[in-house]
Parts: sequence; structure tokens; C-alpha cells
Amino acid sequence: METLVSSCGHVDTLIGDQRGPFFGPVAHGFACGAHIPIHNAHVWNALVDPADAGQETRDSLRESWGIGGPEEWREQVDYLLAGENVGPETDHLLHLRRDVIGRYGRCDLPMWRDAIARWAQWRGVTPEEARQYNADAGVITRYEARFRADGLLPPGG
Repeated sequence: METLVSSCGHVDTLIGDQRGPFFGPVAHGFACGAHIPIHNAHVWNALVDPADAGQETRDSLRESWGIGGPEEWREQVDYLLAGENVGPETDHLLHLRRDVIGRYGRCDLPMWRDAIARWAQWRGVTPEEARQYNADAGVITRYEARFRADGLLPPGG
């Protein structure tokens, strides 16, 4: 078990099942969604039967995602697969990056953070919110780098 502290100060816990896979395609699949069990201090590399999910898991899905039954579950999965389940903050960040790419043909993290700072100043965003946007841009960049390294995104994707 390892404790991880995110850039926004949230404490996450990495727990692995010794019987579960740590390498190979199954582990790779588990790792793609590992942020959720890590955030909830659950095992990241073991199959869990949703029918056996405890009340805590059902409560968490209801509170975090508005999922109270199979219909809501299917709706959220469809949204995720269509890329439509991005919060407004992340949507703003990605829009800013698309603007920078449109202007300069590229956007590295320093360019993105500069655009965030200018946008935050123009919108009157609080310094704390601006710091969080910058931290989130770093997280997105790291996730994308990891996805490229794992072949989930093409080079430059």
C-alpha cells in the first residue's frame, strides 16, 4: 500500500492485490481505470463483481455520478465513451489549449499555462482557482504522456 498526494492536496491510496496481474494486457486494462479505485482506496488490479458491490460503492456512484440504477449506469457509460462527460473546468482548459494550437500550431505545457493565466486574469478567476487550473493542466499533460507511452494515444495525440 502506498499513499499518494495529488497536486491539489487530495490523498490517494494505491493498493494492489498480490494475486492480481501487475504486467501484461489485463494489468494494462486495469491501469487505464486505476485512478478511480486509487482515489477510493480500493484495490486497482482485481475484478470486482458489480452485483457484489457494497453499499459504500453504490452510495459513491449515486453521490458522485447520479447513478441509482442500471439505466443511469448505461447513460453514464455512453457519455464516457462519447467523450461527453467532461466537467466545465476541464472543458475550459481543453478549449484554451485548442485555441493555442489553432494560433501557433502547437501547445506545450508552458504555452498552455500562459493561456490559462491570461484567461484567468480576463475572467477575474481567483488565484486559488487559477492555481487549480494550472495543476489540472499538468495532470492532463501527464495522463496524455502516459497514454501515448502505453499506445492509447498516437504520438502527438
